[in-house]
Amino acid sequence: MSETEWRSWIRKKVQAANPFLWVIENWRRILEVTAWLAAIGYALVTYFQWRDIRNNFIVDQRAWVSARQFLLTSELDETSAFRARVFIQNTGKTPAIDFMVQNAMALSDHVPPCFQWKQTSTAPNRGILPPNLTDYLIQANLRTPPSQDVVKRYREHKMDLYFYGMARYKDVFGKDHWTQFCGFHTFGDQLTDFGLCGSCNEMDR
Repeated sequence: MSETEWRSWIRKKVQAANPFLWVIENWRRILEVTAWLAAIGYALVTYFQWRDIRNNFIVDQRAWVSARQFLLTSELDETSAFRARVFIQNTGKTPAIDFMVQNAMALSDHVPPCFQWKQTSTAPNRGILPPNLTDYLIQANLRTPPSQDVVKRYREHKMDLYFYGMARYKDVFGKDHWTQFCGFHTFGDQLTDFGLCGSCNEMDR
């Protein structure tokens, strides 16, 4: 065994007996690896913090569309024409773009299925709903006049009047959003008295 090999063998034995010596001899490599790991960790933490800040900013600044109030123009009978109305509001800080609403009205003894968005050959009017607007009016009427029997059951509190629909829009960041609404009116209540359906009142996040 040469002198060089002998010294190497001795060094290995000493390091095996005392690992602290190995740390001293390799301190630069250890510091470099530690620095790289710290830099990667810092970059990841910074990225996630930036992403959370951006998401919070969008949520704070985007449009938020909802139904504020339902009402009837008159009570239902066999002869009078009446309409149900709902006031739509945008409580967000920026406009709702490409805003449009589809809705329906029905007399029923149970909550109708949630409104399904209908693709039509002629798209509904699209518009812009400004921020802090609370009185955008949507109205509807029954597609077919109710029969005397239906009106009788409604007046006997065996059926309620349901007004439901869906609004779709984009925020200023280009993301699509939707809001479902559903309210019901019971005969004899004030024309402005509508309850909220147990379902079909929700919005995306």
